[in-house]
Amino acid sequence: MSPLAASLRRFWGIVTKELVQMRRDRLTFAMMIGIPLLQLTLFGFAINNDPRHLATAVLLADQSTFARSLIAGMQETDYFHVLYHPTREDEARALLRRGDVQFVLAVPEGFSRKLVRGNFPAVLLEIDATDPAAASNALAAVNTLILDVLNRDLQGTLQRLQGRPPPFELRIHRHFNPEGLTRYNIVPGLMGVVLTIACHADGILFLSAFYFALGLHVSVPGHARMGPDPGGALAFDSLPASGTRDPAKGV
Repeated sequence: MSPLAASLRRFWGIVTKELVQMRRDRLTFAMMIGIPLLQLTLFGFAINNDPRHLATAVLLADQSTFARSLIAGMQETDYFHVLYHPTREDEARALLRRGDVQFVLAVPEGFSRKLVRGNFPAVLLEIDATDPAAASNALAAVNTLILDVLNRDLQGTLQRLQGRPPPFELRIHRHFNPEGLTRYNIVPGLMGVVLTIACHADGILFLSAFYFALGLHVSVPGHARMGPDPGGALAFDSLPASGTRDPAKGV
């Protein structure tokens, strides 16, 4: 027999042995199938890399048409969901610190007056940047939005303000993770995956020890059976295979 054929034969023997073991141990087989299916479900459906309708607070000090159009345009992107309307800066910052909102939009007083004069007023968008992946798509949407969100209101003599650059400035302040480092989220996630695999292996070892302690095993003719005897000690029995001599019967 050639070395390749011998290797393939040994490989197929190992595969057959594992298949037989899986058929006997139904609980381990269920865990081998169930845990990967659970992970596929979580990574495929439950984990969303493009979250929408993120909680937003609006600190509106200018009750003008331009400010309301900006807020409405942000909500139409489906990334921003305005839930709070604080009246003071400390209230807005408290919402951000508690994690009640992920964005705080502050429109300053005199925004519309400066806009009409062409002074390019600034609007502040504060972000909870703990999870950079969750905020990146929303930021990309709002940066595109500011280019034409006010075009419908800039008519007549204000039409000169349309186009590029936008008629106002959007200032972005990132809190809690200003560098936008993703390792703060990736490393804990990888630790969770490693712990899941470790718990899976520990569970298999525990169940194997539990089965051994209770004597829950399957005997195969011609092979040794090991398990606890009634006296509490380990007993090794050999079941005679077909065609072997049985001294008790004298044959």
